[in-house]
Amino acid sequence: FFAPRFDPESYRLHHGLTGFGRAVVREMNRIGMMVDVSHVSDETIDDVLETSRAPVFASHSSCRALSALPRNLTDDQIRRIAARSGVVMINVSSVFLDQATVEAARARLDALQESADRIRRQYEGDPRRAQAEIDKLADALPHPAVPLARVVDHIEHAMKIAGPDAVGLGTDFDGMSDPPAGLEDVSRLPRITEELLRRGHSEDEVRNVLGESFLRFFARVEEVSRSLQAEPPATDVLTTSSHDGGDAMTLTLTSSAFSHGGEIPTVHTCEGSDTSPALSWSGVPARAKSLALIMDDPDAPDPKAPRMTYVHWVLYDIPPRATGLAEGAARGGLPAGTREGTNDWKRTGYGGPCPPIGRHRYFHKLYALDTELPDLGSPTKAQLEKAIEGHVVEKAELMGTYEKKKK
Repeated sequence: FFAPRFDPESYRLHHGLTGFGRAVVREMNRIGMMVDVSHVSDETIDDVLETSRAPVFASHSSCRALSALPRNLTDDQIRRIAARSGVVMINVSSVFLDQATVEAARARLDALQESADRIRRQYEGDPRRAQAEIDKLADALPHPAVPLARVVDHIEHAMKIAGPDAVGLGTDFDGMSDPPAGLEDVSRLPRITEELLRRGHSEDEVRNVLGESFLRFFARVEEVSRSLQAEPPATDVLTTSSHDGGDAMTLTLTSSAFSHGGEIPTVHTCEGSDTSPALSWSGVPARAKSLALIMDDPDAPDPKAPRMTYVHWVLYDIPPRATGLAEGAARGGLPAGTREGTNDWKRTGYGGPCPPIGRHRYFHKLYALDTELPDLGSPTKAQLEKAIEGHVVEKAELMGTYEKKKK
């Protein structure tokens, strides 16, 4: 965000955790290291919440609903972190707290684009020097301060979403240069206490914000670590290929029917025979005990105004030795031992794309798990996702699209 003409796509490399990244999270759980999601992408937050066996926290992030900065958390992320007994700690940087401040900062940064391009040309052979010079330009921009009350607005919003015992103070005094007016340094922190009490919060709620929520979270992390002491240390090694996004053991998911981002053939939709597509995978980790598959559509009912994620297919306890699903496998050709969940037609089995409006995306998500799940009956997607929390070793995605031919 703090760069001229910031484009988040240009910074993405792995689209979430790699297999090595998941191994690191699990080893952090084992040794009692806290997992912090304040500086990661939305995709990585999703993967961390799937992978971590211990609660996680955001050490210095605020609420995106009040200030649409990429480093802030969505309400859904806040809710999911709290549901896992984690804690959200509010950043007090002015640009994290106020939407008008975000928009003004973005405009000032974008105005530096011509100067930034000139610097890159000047130091074409020295990209580090070029970035340092661009950073100097950005640092010289004005940093207006918002009122201290905006900090408490974010605390209250997070408490509303996460509950009063899952919110704390992250401040970021050592990393930002635009504290709110009245909160210029740590000596002014009692003013947050005063404002919370003035707004009617109980002393217990205030103590939670000032540190007790964090201490409970820390204790839970250590409790999980103690429960994992019989587990041997991880032996995963970061290789050059995995660092560059080419991890040789990365789980991959493909289909002979369509490419990633391509159109799903009509035969696999409600306009055809509603036949499940052929799927193939490779790179299943050696420690995987089972696989799970979810197919869903985040664009329902209208991709221009999505209101829900529609679930088309739910499978679990797929044997790890399986290498794919044949076309039409949903009608009787699933690998032995595979169990089926409930889709949003309130039945088991496959339901193909049937978008009422526009072109929708259909995500096929394959999970490698470190456990074989018990018989969950016919779980919904939400129930299966809850059951696999802390057991995801690796994940692969394949996305296809479809728009109805008949209007």
